[in-house]
Formats: sequence, C-alpha cells, structure tokens
Amino acid sequence: MVGEDVIPQIDAAITGRRLLQHPFYQRWLAGDLTLDDLRSYAGQYYKFEAAFPGYLTKVLAKLDTAADRKVLLQNLVDEEAGTESHLEMFTRFGKALGLTRDQLESAPAKESTRALLDTFAVATADGSPAEGLVTLYAYESQAAEVAASKTESLISRYGLTPGDGTDFWSVHAQADELHSAWERELLERLIQDPEPVVAAAGRASNALWGFLDGCSKVA
Repeated sequence: MVGEDVIPQIDAAITGRRLLQHPFYQRWLAGDLTLDDLRSYAGQYYKFEAAFPGYLTKVLAKLDTAADRKVLLQNLVDEEAGTESHLEMFTRFGKALGLTRDQLESAPAKESTRALLDTFAVATADGSPAEGLVTLYAYESQAAEVAASKTESLISRYGLTPGDGTDFWSVHAQADELHSAWERELLERLIQDPEPVVAAAGRASNALWGFLDGCSKVA
C-alpha cells in the first residue's frame, strides 16, 4: 500500500473528531459563549500556539531530503518570520478580549491542555517522521475552516472589528489550507507502515477534541 492510499484512512480518523462539530465550537459560532469563555479558551490555546513551532522543528529535523525539509521549513517561516509571528497575532486577539500577554502566559494549563501538548510533543519527538507529520496534519487539515468560521463569528456575534482581534484567525484561514496541502503531499512520500501513522492521526484528533472538552468546563 503506497502513501496516497493511506490518506483516506487518515482523513477518516480525523473526520470522526471534526473540530467544528464539537459543542464548544458550535456554541462559539452561534454566539453563545461568554466573554469569560473566550478568555479562558485564549489562555489555553496560547500554550498550544506557543509550542507549535517546536513541533514543526522536531519533525523537520527528521526529514532526509532538502525537498522534504522545504515543505515544513516554509510552514515554520510562516509561523515565526515576517513582520509579526503568529504568536504575536494571537496575543493581539487576547488583547481584544481584555487579556494582557502576562495573563495569557500565566493562565494555568488545564489537564486537557497538558494532554494535548504531551500528545503532540511525544509524536513529534519520538515518533517516525510520518507519525510526527500526521500529528501536525490532524490539526492543520482542519485549521483553515475553523479559523475562517471563527473570524466571521467574532465579527458578527461578538463585536470584534476586523484587524487586531481577528488577524490571527483570518491569516490561518488562508495559510493552513496551504500547509495541510503541503503536508498531505509529504505524507504520501513518507508513509511506509500505515498502521502506526493512522493510529497517530487518531491520537492527535482525540487530543484536540479533548482540549475543547476542557475548554467547555468551568475552571
């Protein structure tokens, strides 16, 4: 079985935990979350966003060819280079909600957040290149549609104006569509043993879903 034959299995594992179907995001899109709900979410998501370039770097270091490394290198550049990193954009989202950088950084991590960070850290550090990459793909293959929906909802339901408070999401609505397409092509080349790769996609999807379960609970 070649890599391209495994992609539908991976996508099926992710679809079973499609983030936009989670009750937390359903409430977000309907405008039913409170400002405190959004602030609590921001404090947790900040930790994942801060860690994400490190996950990219770990997988990047395992790739053997310049062509393969170029795929994730561009992703890493998008995260951290340019006039403003994605983490800085997210900090501006927090500011639009009334949170300072210190408040975002010091928010205690919930158990579900720690589980998400641990899942991605282990897969990218200890797994095969394909297992690490599919863990990133489980997030980025959904991130564009999630971000686009959040952008629209933040403006129409929560009164944020386009710009500082929504830039992080509008940028991801475009960038992650490209990132996931690149990762998909790279996965097709990297997959040698399908079973652990599909299993890694399932673990990542479950951890992302569990993260939102945690965001749904009052701290």
